[in-house]
Amino acid sequence: MTANDIRHLYQRTGVETATPHRLVAMLYEGGIRRCHEGAAAITAANLEEASTALLKAQAIVAELMAGLDVEAGGEIAQQLFEHYSYMHRRLVHANIKRDADAASEVANLLGQLNEVWQQIGQQQTTPTVSKVASIG
Repeated sequence: MTANDIRHLYQRTGVETATPHRLVAMLYEGGIRRCHEGAAAITAANLEEASTALLKAQAIVAELMAGLDVEAGGEIAQQLFEHYSYMHRRLVHANIKRDADAASEVANLLGQLNEVWQQIGQQQTTPTVSKVASIG
């Protein structure tokens, strides 16, 4: 087994055992990373690398869109869908027009969502006074 095989197995195990909250965080983190890679590759005039990174970022945003349950999530889910749709269009634009600023914009938007998502996760795992009181 090569080092690359071991790394791939480790990554796959991380995804397979992650909580739903962690999976969304991983998508945000991966999207941010790919947007930055795409922007840097555009700036360096490495168009093949830019396209690959931006296509991966587009796939991540599409996965975030597909994971939304608009019926159950109501207005918030609908707004997130529209936000993701905007980001997807900007990534397509970045890839077609070689626009590093558009890729960076999406990285920033995903970063903002990731921050909020992390705060939600902390609120869910931090015991409240009533939970602590019920334990004791």
